[in-house]
Amino acid sequence: MPKTNYDAEDTALVSLKYRNGAYGSVTISRYYYPKTEYVRAVGNNFVGVLERENAELINKDGRVVKRMDYKYDMTNLAAVQIDNFCKLIKGDKHAVDLIPDNLKVMSLIDAIYASSNKDRYVKVNYDGV
Repeated sequence: MPKTNYDAEDTALVSLKYRNGAYGSVTISRYYYPKTEYVRAVGNNFVGVLERENAELINKDGRVVKRMDYKYDMTNLAAVQIDNFCKLIKGDKHAVDLIPDNLKVMSLIDAIYASSNKDRYVKVNYDGV
């Protein structure tokens, strides 16, 4: 166990089965190192890595074949999201409507909790989303 003080040491592993028969998994952890936020998608031929300030596409040999750097102000991220939501309510055509996507994520989280409580697979219910 790391020699650091934590408020929580939560780890969740979500197993996914896609309609085409493929399987995947998602690990969300506050315990595993390197204690950075990133998303890593592993495919047959490439790995995509999305971090706070860059994105990379890595081939099977471990060579970065594409890299994109970007910066955004984390301190104002919540304000940007609230501003976008207000524009959406006002009918601004340039606002991004994330509500349907967020409702799908909430449905997935509900199924994860139900699966854990029932100790079995629970299908995600997207009805009405």
